[in-house]
Amino acid sequence: MSTYVLLACGFGIGLSIAIWGIFDARKHSRRESADDKR
Repeated sequence: MSTYVLLACGFGIGLSIAIWGIFDARKHSRRESADDKR
C-alpha cells in the first residue's frame, strides 16, 4: 500500500514541477518576444 502512496506522491510532485516549468518557459518566451518587437 505504501508503494502506491509513494508513487502517487512522486507523480504529483513531478507533474507540478512539469507544469511550473512550462508556465515559467511561457513567461520567458513572452519576454523575449516583447524584446524582439522593440
